[in-house]
Amino acid sequence: MEKTICIIPARGGSKRIKGKNIREFLGKPIILYPFQVAYDSGIFDKIIVYTDSPDIKGLFPDNYMDRPEVSDEQTLAECIAELDLKEYDKICVLLPTAVFVTVENLKNLYKELENYDSACFVVKSKDEHPTWGRDIKGKLFFTYYEHETLRDAGQCYFIETESFKKYKSLLSNNHEVLHLSSIDINTMEDWTNAEQQYSRLLEG
Repeated sequence: MEKTICIIPARGGSKRIKGKNIREFLGKPIILYPFQVAYDSGIFDKIIVYTDSPDIKGLFPDNYMDRPEVSDEQTLAECIAELDLKEYDKICVLLPTAVFVTVENLKNLYKELENYDSACFVVKSKDEHPTWGRDIKGKLFFTYYEHETLRDAGQCYFIETESFKKYKSLLSNNHEVLHLSSIDINTMEDWTNAEQQYSRLLEG
């Protein structure tokens, strides 16, 4: 039987928002939102929080793995490559601030692995060159897809473990993307906007 792991990579440090990954978002640490969604989805054989932070480890005493302290320059793929994943056939990388990802979103993205090696969420983007692009470390960051300019939403990725080993990236050449309405939280303005948008969703 195939096995799937969900990895939530959560550094303790953050340059622009201090303690971002455990900062309170509408009354509770933001990382608790994606962790709960991963748990409620029923998809995963294991969920781990991969962290160098004692405070984050304290939130997840039974679900963390030690992560070496790293710089902002390390890509997610480089971070995950440090883990022993041979026991798992599929990998999900869920960001600790991915508050807009729902159980249904996760299930839909996971389902894409029936036909593709990898999948991620994208959002509409303006003023970006409309082609797939990779940075110097191979990270895929935007695309032209079905007549729209889109970019990586920075929320969640699924990939077959063998494809991850081959491409050393969270997206393979055989990939699919799904739309997601979200905010990639990098500044305090993003944070405030995200809280407002999330509150509106709760209100229906």
